[in-house]
Amino acid sequence: MIAAWILCTCCVASGPDTQPPARPHQAESEREVSQALQSETRGLDAERLAHLARAIALDPGNALARGLMGLVEYQGRWKRPEAVGASLQEDPAQAERLREYLARRAKTSTKAGAQIHLAEWCEQNGLKDQAQAHYRAALRQDPSKELAWRRLGYRKQGGRWARPEDLAAEKAEAEAQRKADKEWRPRLEKIRAGLLGKDPIRREKAEAELAAIRDPRAVPTILATLAFGGERLQLAALRALGQVEGPSASTELADLAILSESAAVRQAASSMLLTRDPRDVVGRLIGMIRRPFKYKVIPDNGPGTTAQLLVDGERFDVQKLYVFPTLDVRLSPVPITMEATQDARGNVLGPDRHTLLQALAKFETESRLAAFQNALAFEAARAETLRRSVVVQRSLDDDIHAIEEANVRIEQIDARTLPILRSFTSQDFGADPGAWRRWWTDQLGYASPDSTPAKPIYSDSAGVPDVPVALLTPTLAPLMHHSCFAAGTPVRTIDGSRPIEAIAVGDMVLSQDTATGTISSRPVTAVHHNAPAATLRLRLGGEEIVATGIHRFWKAGAGWIMARELKPGDRVRQIGTSAAVESITPDAVQPVYNLEVEGNADFFVGGRGALVHDNSFVYPVETPFDALSGGQAADSH
Repeated sequence: MIAAWILCTCCVASGPDTQPPARPHQAESEREVSQALQSETRGLDAERLAHLARAIALDPGNALARGLMGLVEYQGRWKRPEAVGASLQEDPAQAERLREYLARRAKTSTKAGAQIHLAEWCEQNGLKDQAQAHYRAALRQDPSKELAWRRLGYRKQGGRWARPEDLAAEKAEAEAQRKADKEWRPRLEKIRAGLLGKDPIRREKAEAELAAIRDPRAVPTILATLAFGGERLQLAALRALGQVEGPSASTELADLAILSESAAVRQAASSMLLTRDPRDVVGRLIGMIRRPFKYKVIPDNGPGTTAQLLVDGERFDVQKLYVFPTLDVRLSPVPITMEATQDARGNVLGPDRHTLLQALAKFETESRLAAFQNALAFEAARAETLRRSVVVQRSLDDDIHAIEEANVRIEQIDARTLPILRSFTSQDFGADPGAWRRWWTDQLGYASPDSTPAKPIYSDSAGVPDVPVALLTPTLAPLMHHSCFAAGTPVRTIDGSRPIEAIAVGDMVLSQDTATGTISSRPVTAVHHNAPAATLRLRLGGEEIVATGIHRFWKAGAGWIMARELKPGDRVRQIGTSAAVESITPDAVQPVYNLEVEGNADFFVGGRGALVHDNSFVYPVETPFDALSGGQAADSH
């Protein structure tokens, strides 16, 4: 063991600090790394170190070998973690800048403007990583700060902020998903046909193929081919989704648990959800909660008056008017003429007696006829008024019915969603989506608005479309059973270990790139001091770490796994080595803490530095950096 360590030290010390332009022995070096991982599974630490040393000697640019040995990349050089801390003290000017930075940070408020001011000071004094951490802290408080976005390298694209490398990664991911869809569709259609067929052999084969699905990119095709079928196919979709790690599968399980019409599917999906990482689903569940619409009807007072429907919505209010018709009485004179006479001088005289009697008789006849015609016209007008009033009243009744139907659906979804949320979070805000969102925003470490903006009021009238059905659509981003550590848990920083509760934004912690294996120092961008939660005590490699059950540790060769899913004998990645889990026992309910780390989204805890995920979302790792090559299998001894 000692000889192997001396060999390692010599190889590391003699190796160049920068990667050479050519790597003629890269393949040989990678084979040595594979042998080192194989030795690790057997518990042969001396052999592991020897293989890693030979890998570095063959190829000094092998970052994975250096990372597995526990070396940290710092300012273009590879060093032991303790040597990095010593390097900081060797530069008096840098040490003085760090002391001033810590003093300034202690006096700086968490408000966005103050964090930006501190970030600018860091930039001016060569503390680039710390500057990025404080710009990110500012954006958590106020995402409208364009200066912070730009200083972090983001550009506004299509109404959102994104970095060029992020857009390129999104494009690559979309292309990879298209290829996966093309591959998975025929396979899953064949599985569906086998599941629905009558041939028991084909059904058994289809079940076996379904049980082998693990690819997160299969999720969209699972939905398209299975989840929209009947109960039998939906249960098959559940089995497939339950085997797939990651937020995409968890989100679809949440949808099936709430929206499926099958009680059996909802029950099975709900049970599966409780085994998932709450951070993957709680935001989705909160997005499904709706407050039922409240409404008030102000009735009309008869023809010619207006009824009102006042709807109190979650995002806006509606005032709809229903105008009832009335009779518009217009007088149309019917003249009765009489001939007048003139005297000798041409003066107009009144009608004579005979003419007057004729006119009176005609007036009486016309009056009776007008009365009859008026009665017919009035009756027709009254009937038309009633018909039109019925149309207006029906419009009002239809709108009320639509609101009540929407409320029935809202209450149904709330009744399915709230029990799952309570189980995940130990919180109960009822059917108050605003309260849930405020709590969740706080759990994620973001700032909620100081005041609620006034809701707009939309005016409407009978004859325009009813209240839109879009108000019923569930909208999709847990902390509940917190993903955290107990107070006192050591965190490995660039200059030694510190209790997790003492870590602050801008501190530089050791972190590992799970794609390349490179260990470097990365800034903390957020800290989380959370309410008491149930914890587990994990004993691994002779030391104990207290964490919540859902916190992810890096299982050597496999990737991220929740603490509650670890088993005795599983090996957890540590700085420069791995250690076997010896026991896992329940511990106290206690305050817990977590971090967010820029870039790699992980850090090391404990005396020997166990690799753990930070507070951000956990995405499945397709190829663990420390996995054995395809042709190798881990020995059981």
